[in-house]
Amino acid sequence: MIKHFKLFAIVLAMIIVVVACAAPPTAVPPAPTTAPQATVALEPTKPLGPTATPGGRFVNIAVQFDLTGFYAPVVRNAFRAVNDYVAEINSKGGIDGVRVELLWADHGLNIQRAQSVYKRFVDTKPKPLFLETAWSTENETLKDAFAKDQMPTIGAGLSVPSIQPPGYIFVILPDYASQFALFLDYVKANWKDTTRNPKIAFLTWDNAYGRAMLTDETKAYAKKLSVDLVDPVFISLAAADTTAELQRIAALKPDYVWTNTLPAQFAVALKDNKRLGLNLQFVGVTWLTLEEIFDNAGDAVEGMLAVRTFALGDETNLAGVKAIQETMAKYHGAFIPNNFAT
Repeated sequence: MIKHFKLFAIVLAMIIVVVACAAPPTAVPPAPTTAPQATVALEPTKPLGPTATPGGRFVNIAVQFDLTGFYAPVVRNAFRAVNDYVAEINSKGGIDGVRVELLWADHGLNIQRAQSVYKRFVDTKPKPLFLETAWSTENETLKDAFAKDQMPTIGAGLSVPSIQPPGYIFVILPDYASQFALFLDYVKANWKDTTRNPKIAFLTWDNAYGRAMLTDETKAYAKKLSVDLVDPVFISLAAADTTAELQRIAALKPDYVWTNTLPAQFAVALKDNKRLGLNLQFVGVTWLTLEEIFDNAGDAVEGMLAVRTFALGDETNLAGVKAIQETMAKYHGAFIPNNFAT
């Protein structure tokens, strides 16, 4: 499937290996207000239960994710990977004999619920060793609270305000602005027309994630490289038709159209682009390389570019990827190379 994309590689500072599935952890979710969206999910075929640890010692870790709502098809896979890791560690007696307890909650992309869930977690005894999040908006909103409470937070929401100025949030991949800057380097290196500058348009979401590639620094960097940027065109999180927005983009005559969205939703724009015969050259942030883009867009994804900031699931010559392949196949009966669990 990698033939559908041209990928721009970044040297990885870290590869986090997660291992295969088991029974779900103890849940502490508030009642969801948004119905879950359909997603393809692997089910465990051989659950692993935790092994008793000496003296019943344990530590807490916490996860607050959007397991319902628009990001859920991607984020559910990440949650499964966290759950699998904890279960596998406990099946082997924990970490140096200490059991890991996973506390989790679904905030459904509701910032008030995210704040409430965090307050509950930080007041838990023993206090979680760390928290994991997957939403740029909650990172930016709760950043000061994380620092005040000295709560180390592993974030998959990669907006620059999450980490600048530095605090207690540690993102798992290069931030979205850095990913866009990498693409700017690609454009500069490959542009051959000496009569004009390359032009980049944006079809994206009007939220912290959707706007995260455009910072003062990336705008200045584009100007330095003589790459023209135009104002973004926004689509809704639940866009069913993007014809009007695509026609606005096409009228700008861009060379590239960048998006900070997610596969299931952006597939609508890809299919509309093909239906309208616009031949826009789309470029996606790293999450647009996940398996869900193929499931939802089919051959409309052909020719799309994307920045990839972690190893490909097909690179089974790498020890970490091979371990993931083996554990997925063992406990799920199948290996999906490029979803968020991998």
